[in-house]
Amino acid sequence: MKKKLMFYGDSNTYGFDPQSFFGYPYERDIVWTTKLGMAHPDWEVINSGMNGREIPHSKMQYEILDREMQRAGTLDLFGVMLGSNDLFCMVKPTAEAITARMEKMIEFVKNHPSVTDRTIILLIAPAWIRLGLGVDPAIESSAHGLGAAMGKMAEEQGIEFADAWGWNISLGRDGLHFSPEGHRQFYERMEEVLAGLL
Repeated sequence: MKKKLMFYGDSNTYGFDPQSFFGYPYERDIVWTTKLGMAHPDWEVINSGMNGREIPHSKMQYEILDREMQRAGTLDLFGVMLGSNDLFCMVKPTAEAITARMEKMIEFVKNHPSVTDRTIILLIAPAWIRLGLGVDPAIESSAHGLGAAMGKMAEEQGIEFADAWGWNISLGRDGLHFSPEGHRQFYERMEEVLAGLL
């Protein structure tokens, strides 16, 4: 029986091509989630990425998460990589505030019917992005502190954690989205993380 892995994330999970005018993804075999599935025929890898997604913090956003988890069914692993869009969309984007959002999401996931006592929950702190000149220093500070804050929370929640900020993932021209090479690099790092879990 195949192991079922679901990855819930934003455009860097979806596979957004920064050169696309209409938000289209790269060809499927470029995206890191597809690479995982291709490398492991005994895994069903579910890509639940969406452009612009923040950590759920409204009734509608939690309803979307609930529907996607219900559609997936019983999971062997639930992975989440969110937080980058929160840096730009929150009124006061501190690492602590973003992590508090994530903690509420993790508590929701833990209590979802798709998650059993054998389901591995993996929190992935967002990979490094080029924030660029003129970015609010508060956003810059929050971005750099996100991995440490999320890692501490993951330990307290008793879940698995990977800090992708330090993985030096190659980015496209916009400095926000993985390049094809970045997807390859991220896939290879995820292989290392998952080898110790599955």
